Amino acid sequence: MVWTGVDRDTAADGRFDLGVQRAGRYTIVALAPGMTSRVIAVDTLAAAADEVAIYAYRCAPSRGEVLANGRPLEGAHVELGGVTVATTDASGHYAICATGETLEATIRAPGYATTAAKLGAAVSLVESGTIAGDVVEINGKPAIGVAVEPIALDGETALPIQTTTDNFGRFTLEGVPRGGKFNFQIVDGTGRVTDRTTVGVADPDAAIAHVKLAYAHAEVAPATTAIVRGRIVHAGHPVGDARVAIGDATTRTHPDGSFALPVDGRGRTVLAVDQTAAHYATARAIAVHPGDALELTIEVATTGTIAGTIVDPNGRTVHGPIRLVARDTAVERTIVPGAGGHFAFAEVELGGTYDLDVDDGGRRASVAVTLDDGRPNVTGLEVVLR
Repeated sequence: MVWTGVDRDTAADGRFDLGVQRAGRYTIVALAPGMTSRVIAVDTLAAAADEVAIYAYRCAPSRGEVLANGRPLEGAHVELGGVTVATTDASGHYAICATGETLEATIRAPGYATTAAKLGAAVSLVESGTIAGDVVEINGKPAIGVAVEPIALDGETALPIQTTTDNFGRFTLEGVPRGGKFNFQIVDGTGRVTDRTTVGVADPDAAIAHVKLAYAHAEVAPATTAIVRGRIVHAGHPVGDARVAIGDATTRTHPDGSFALPVDGRGRTVLAVDQTAAHYATARAIAVHPGDALELTIEVATTGTIAGTIVDPNGRTVHGPIRLVARDTAVERTIVPGAGGHFAFAEVELGGTYDLDVDDGGRRASVAVTLDDGRPNVTGLEVVLR
């Protein structure tokens, strides 16, 4: 995840320009009084001008708390997409206007480790250390302008910390948690290499940890190697503000139903579409290969609900996972029933037949359900395990 912290105001027509950025993945969020967008990820291509449509929604305050050494911390910065959106007060609290989605913010404060946390959660910061070093290519020359990220060894989780090497291949990572041990990721555009050199950040009196990393520059195409473009329609009419997802890459359609999404050339994958406000959805299996520029028109359908309960042969409720698989499209979802063995699949595309499959420790059941305009909701199913 490339962090740049670019902050721009929109023009009168709502347009904005973040300028020339190097190839990579960026997070973007738009904020206005009483409104905010979702936080979206954008993959930029090295030789293309990328455009993205951002939709603003009415929002409600999300409040959180930042502590250090068990006490409220004043002046900590709360960031989304690399931009500070809130600062803690004397009581350690902050408030930010957010949508209902779960957002992960970056918390920064001088002298403390940079930390990722969900908005609204209480966060305890730990003291920070510094790692400095050099990155060299296999020919011994300094690797200039590559990004370096620490990876905590407990779970191989990338921290929300990144820096870039200078003209001598040197870097300094500040805000690293003390007491931890780390490997490193070296990011060059959309290419990513893991260096298994292990460095520990010790007590406050210790010197800055130094490390020398070797980077074998990969002469391969960047990970983002294909573009899928198209239009989303329903009954011949364009569907705007629909979410389009291919793997981890997502975007939203323009008012005319059009979209463009850079993706990995990964072979067979699934393109999923949903427009929650209008209750439209579908999923399609597609094949994406390096260098492709696919043009698609996708028809979405109105949605319904499949709900019921899972029981054993004696009528006792069961809480094993239940899987919904479409026979005609690429829809595939799994949920765990709640109280009383109740399950509900909402936003299920009409006009298809679905298999409900349950496997609970060797006992199985499979039920076929068809949803159409005459029967958009099936809510009284009883799935019996045998």
